[in-house]
Amino acid sequence: MARRDLALTPTDLSSARLVRHTDEMSLRRPRVFHSAAAILLLGLGCDADTLSRDAAPELSYEVDATWQAGHAELALGEVVGVAVDGDRIYLFHRAGAHFDNDEVIEEPTIAVLDRTSGALLDELGAGVFIVPHGLGVGPDGHLWATDVGNDTVVELSADGEVLRTLEGSP
Repeated sequence: MARRDLALTPTDLSSARLVRHTDEMSLRRPRVFHSAAAILLLGLGCDADTLSRDAAPELSYEVDATWQAGHAELALGEVVGVAVDGDRIYLFHRAGAHFDNDEVIEEPTIAVLDRTSGALLDELGAGVFIVPHGLGVGPDGHLWATDVGNDTVVELSADGEVLRTLEGSP
């Protein structure tokens, strides 16, 4: 493939995209896609007023000094995920490890709290994760946790039993 030197102006760079062909490289300007999309949206009844967003409502909170009071037994590492299911709050944390950890964390990594009192109900996930990253609760009450240390998604029962591990690759 012959090399071609291209002289580009800032205008060319901002409105062009590089396309690789089997036998040459060329610059093309974007097609009429943006104009067609705008016409389609307007034709469907979407105008500037429909597409604009209202300001978010002001959020407020009230501190409950009695929530989680007297529960000194809870020691958390870096909290990386929070999930709520009914009367339980799940806190996913790194238990003293950090993002650059490369060994399985032997301590529990999921704290289960009572939603009303903040009392520690259970601790789960010991010996399962390397670098905890995210947590969610499925409609069946199972926990879904991601681990970026070993590129996995782990499904756990509500009492912490590992049900399934999905492995990925970076």
